[in-house]
Amino acid sequence: MTFQKRKFLQFVAASGVALTLAACGGGGDSGGTDPGTGTGGSGGSGGGGGTGALTLTGSSNIPGANVLTPGAGAPGTSTAALASKLLIAEVSDLNNGVLRTLMLTINPLGTGATPAVGVVYAIQDPDSNGNYANANLVLPVLSAQVTTTGGKFYLFGDVKSSGTVKVTAMSATSIDLLLTNVTLSQSTDPKSSATGNAVLNGTVTLPLTGK
Repeated sequence: MTFQKRKFLQFVAASGVALTLAACGGGGDSGGTDPGTGTGGSGGSGGGGGTGALTLTGSSNIPGANVLTPGAGAPGTSTAALASKLLIAEVSDLNNGVLRTLMLTINPLGTGATPAVGVVYAIQDPDSNGNYANANLVLPVLSAQVTTTGGKFYLFGDVKSSGTVKVTAMSATSIDLLLTNVTLSQSTDPKSSATGNAVLNGTVTLPLTGK
């Protein structure tokens, strides 16, 4: 793990935001944390945990369908929260006995503002001085837990400058996130069975708290 990423994760811990996944799973980093679940309704309506879908392409061996649908089979597990100028977003589904979770941490620390509509956040993109702590960036982690007997754990982490996340709409109760070519690579964590890379595209609407 790089020094800058370590400092950022220390800030996340200090902010009081509880992450259920380590935000450093891929590209040679070690995740080592099993997926958790959040709580919430859908799109501000108190339903199944979000709407929309993310297409899943690439060479990964992550089990399940090639579409990640928030709340499908796992109501209430897809949500987003604002805290200390961070946005923590979780998209989960339960697909043929496989619990799959995408965790996104949007960090606009250097701007002095919370995530805002129309802003495009790059994946692990540092500022002009190479400082992650002063950059608009996103730390994504994708995991899958096979819940049947003899299940396995799959973990994929972020790849620097590999796609973007844009806030396309936000209200007091929901947020729309557009993912474009967000690429994640297999983790080196010995607990993980992941291989290859996963690419996510699409728009999801998640219930929002903390605004």
